[in-house]
Amino acid sequence: VHVPIRRINIFTFFDLYGLNDSSINYDPSKIGLGTRIDFPIAGFEIGFTGYFRKGYQPKIGMDFSGTLFSYDIFGEISYYNGHFIKHAKKGTFPNLLVEELPELPSIQMVFGISKSFLEDKSLLLSLTFFYNSQGYKIEDIDDVFKYIYMLNKNISDYFIPFYYGKYYVAFSISKGKLLNNHLSLGINFYGNLTDNSYIAILSTNWSFGDYPVISLKFTYNFGEDKGEFTYPENKVLKISLSTGASF
Repeated sequence: VHVPIRRINIFTFFDLYGLNDSSINYDPSKIGLGTRIDFPIAGFEIGFTGYFRKGYQPKIGMDFSGTLFSYDIFGEISYYNGHFIKHAKKGTFPNLLVEELPELPSIQMVFGISKSFLEDKSLLLSLTFFYNSQGYKIEDIDDVFKYIYMLNKNISDYFIPFYYGKYYVAFSISKGKLLNNHLSLGINFYGNLTDNSYIAILSTNWSFGDYPVISLKFTYNFGEDKGEFTYPENKVLKISLSTGASF
């Protein structure tokens, strides 16, 4: 449901997950409700969101995006209780301490800035910071992953993807329209500042008329051993070449 009120937009969503699944004893009182309110102010768009459902902790968030002094600025923040992520941190395999942390406040934030350069805006620089209040540093990642695999569990059951650390940084440079518009180049850097592991990616794409696009990518990880970006091997250069065709 979308209700526009002058410059303010109000959106309401109903989560009917499981309503048509006969195998689920569905309780209509557990229909989820999501809402969003956004509005412009001083050249920025501000939005507030929330999700509410019986038996679940409510989730609320705020986001903004806009332009300041020719820079594009954006950010998000979310808050909820009940992280429910298992932290496998201590001990020797298979006797590991697995700690589940329910009903704890979880705050996640993103703040980024980007700017385009050159007359055709084909050069883009971007810098982004991430914060996860429940992030932590794993003491022995070998034992943690062995434990997960032993239980035949997906890693995402234990860690929020890209978010098991507390602090992250990302930086990217992209340049298009090289060599008569046939070549694009991108450099990406990601860092987990909690366990001091990092990864750098150099990627290129060639396109010549109706021929398939050819992609070449170089990936190099470095930093402390057995970190998020340095497990299972550190200081390794990987090269991949790919192409594709559509019919």
